[in-house]
Amino acid sequence: MLESTHVLIVDEVRYPPLEQFGLQEFKSLQETRWCGITFNDLYCLRNGVASSPALHFHELVHVLQYQRLGFEQFLWAYHVGLAVHRYEDSPLEKMAYDLQLEFEHGIYRRSLLTDIERRTEAIWQDVCVETGEQSCLARRR
Repeated sequence: MLESTHVLIVDEVRYPPLEQFGLQEFKSLQETRWCGITFNDLYCLRNGVASSPALHFHELVHVLQYQRLGFEQFLWAYHVGLAVHRYEDSPLEKMAYDLQLEFEHGIYRRSLLTDIERRTEAIWQDVCVETGEQSCLARRR
């Protein structure tokens, strides 16, 4: 996974301008000063925080979530989580922050990859239920 993941260090991390697509409820995300953002197997970190191993770990959790769900399903699950739970409690972010905290405290589990896959799959199933999209399970790759 590490060999296929790419890191880009940038001066400023910007959230995609979702309000331009009529999603005004996400406008505040564009105004936040982010440390990092992940898109599939690429994550961008803001210069000045890029030396943080915990931040790299956090973004790598998102890379694994993308791998488990696929690009479209990850974006759907992520933004449904934001809309329903707000950023702090959105399930994919909460998982990444919880695991980042374990990493910062030196907690390493052999089952980490399996746990991420299992929890990510459960989040996807919850998104299907929350949106009433029973057919979304069939859209999985």
